Amino acid sequence: MRALAEFVMRGRTQAIAVAALAVSTQLLAVIGVAVVGLVTLRRGAKDGAVIMAWAQLPALLYAVLFADISGVMALFGVTAAALLLRSSRSWPMALLFAVGAGVITALLFDTVAAAYVQQWLASVQQLFAEFSKQNPAGAAQIPPMSATLVSGALGWGTCCSVVVSLVLARWWQSMLYNPGGFRSEFHALRLPPAMALGLLAAAIGITAIGGDYAFWALIFTVPLGIAGLALVHGVVGRMQWGRGALVGVYLALLLIGWAKFILLLMALVDSFVNIRARLKPRTSN
Repeated sequence: MRALAEFVMRGRTQAIAVAALAVSTQLLAVIGVAVVGLVTLRRGAKDGAVIMAWAQLPALLYAVLFADISGVMALFGVTAAALLLRSSRSWPMALLFAVGAGVITALLFDTVAAAYVQQWLASVQQLFAEFSKQNPAGAAQIPPMSATLVSGALGWGTCCSVVVSLVLARWWQSMLYNPGGFRSEFHALRLPPAMALGLLAAAIGITAIGGDYAFWALIFTVPLGIAGLALVHGVVGRMQWGRGALVGVYLALLLIGWAKFILLLMALVDSFVNIRARLKPRTSN
């Protein structure tokens, strides 16, 4: 990863090549989006806009051919979030920009890019139909899907893509120019109380509309999830518990459903009481 980041920062041509090629592969799109974020964070709006414009070419091609606007919106989202993070150093505000990118993406998929959603939904329904023929009992457990649900899922995916790319870009920047800076910055990440409550209220309110909006609500929980992970990393680092504790937390998040709810709750509580500041650092003997 360091070698890739160093190559990208050697010049504009290298950054354009990596960003455009990665975005064109779809599978490595998050790398391409992160390259745009890195250049924007380090060199500012002008250079970032140039790299983004070239990376948009394959993303726009996918949008024209398949009506898939995810890549286009992720590039816009990470550029805006990186500019804000560069100028304000505020991770909470940058995460709000990622939420905005996710919501706008969901709205676009639900309206002007509905053709892609319908194609995706038809493909999934065909797979479900084939599965139903082979396993009638299991088919009864598959919940019905709607275009609104799929649009929300695509918006949530875009929001997550922006966040992951921004984190990767900031990590690269720290690794090249400010060793240890990202660790300190991430460990201190905490949402303001008003923002945490607002995000939670929005998620609950949207959930109340109906099950079709489940993923729309999840978009608003992404900053809380990132803040929860930052809290975990901060506490583990402050108490010097080692990587084993982090591995255990991530395994719990993957395997235990209610662990994710606990993480969001911890982030909400931390926004009010600042848990890390109340812990006495563990000193080595």
